Amino acid sequence: MRIFNLETRNKDRSIVLSADVVFDGKKPERIWFEIEDIRVETPAIDYTPFLACVLLPCLKLGENIYIEGNVSEKFLEKTKKLMDLVVGWKVGFRKITIETAPSQLLSEKSTSLKGVGTFFSGGVDSFYTYLKHKKEITDLILIHGFDIPLKNKILSEETKKQIAKIAEKENLKFIIVKTNAKDILEKYLIWDFTHGGVLAAVGLLFENNLKKIFIPGSVRKDELFPYGTHPLLDPLWSTEKINFIHDGTEYNRLGKIINSISKSNLALSNLRVCTKNIKGKYNCSECYKCLQTMIELIVAGIFEKANTFEHPLDLKKVKNMYYDYSLHYNDQGEENLKILREQNRKPELQKAIEESLKKSREFSMIRTVSKIFSQFDQKYMDRKFYRFVFGISNNQDRNFVFKFLMKIGFLK
Repeated sequence: MRIFNLETRNKDRSIVLSADVVFDGKKPERIWFEIEDIRVETPAIDYTPFLACVLLPCLKLGENIYIEGNVSEKFLEKTKKLMDLVVGWKVGFRKITIETAPSQLLSEKSTSLKGVGTFFSGGVDSFYTYLKHKKEITDLILIHGFDIPLKNKILSEETKKQIAKIAEKENLKFIIVKTNAKDILEKYLIWDFTHGGVLAAVGLLFENNLKKIFIPGSVRKDELFPYGTHPLLDPLWSTEKINFIHDGTEYNRLGKIINSISKSNLALSNLRVCTKNIKGKYNCSECYKCLQTMIELIVAGIFEKANTFEHPLDLKKVKNMYYDYSLHYNDQGEENLKILREQNRKPELQKAIEESLKKSREFSMIRTVSKIFSQFDQKYMDRKFYRFVFGISNNQDRNFVFKFLMKIGFLK
């Protein structure tokens, strides 16, 4: 891996930072980050963000990295601990060497009186972290190209409007960053891991503006597993100027909803969790994450107040939910079912959850074969099949074949 040709330029009211990256045996690809509001102070201009976003994919591929320019000395030093951590997870990462051009290490000291940011998509984890730390948070950071694909401009604009209203109401700065990093890097390492480095890369752009950034976690501390955002991993993205804090491991999603989200009209009026990204729909109310969140809101007794979802909950769709037992998703369904039973509430919803859990336990030839193939593609084919299907373009957010094969588990 070679990282070179760093550039910064103004684009209308935005600032764009970009650099070329070359994976071994591949053609150069240009990763860019566009900060949409020019009122933001001058962003950090060095190679550290680009090193952050390619690091985990390179550890997976076993590719050494050479950087033709400035990089944070502290960040580079911490990559040793980062490698020890993820290699120790035993999920296929390997140690590599990282070299920079001579005399290109940065070791500037942190400045005082800077703000505190948090990544914010409008989801359960985002709102929980903001509500928990609202007294010190000054900036909300939204990334377009992260969970919302770059081509889905309709949903992106709708999300920006919603979060802009939140920022204005809460007297916060709202930072919007667009990036194509996912489109380039997801081909080499699944997004479950890659997204952590991309979050860090975006945060590193603002080390002149922010002293600390919260990364909202999604997993309770007693249920942790190897993942792109992790309480042991996230602090290792820090530099001389900025610190990253993994937040929210004290609760799972249901716990966050019951103990925080349910008490906030701000959250209930703006909650966005959808992963299906149907153009024009803030929440599709039919994908797994939407349905699971809707059930959790019902369990918490505040679904009626959550006006970003369709009402009522479609029990037929609940019956067809697939809880992946290998990933312990069944724990979510079983926890919701247990509470509803104990409180003797929603008998029809109980039956729907029971049916979906039963179906999820049953043997499925399609899912079994799909899982075996996806694991083979990852381990022995360097995800060549994944990259082939991923590269099929029909000007949609993700092509139909890609979405279908991801749904049945044939791609991972």
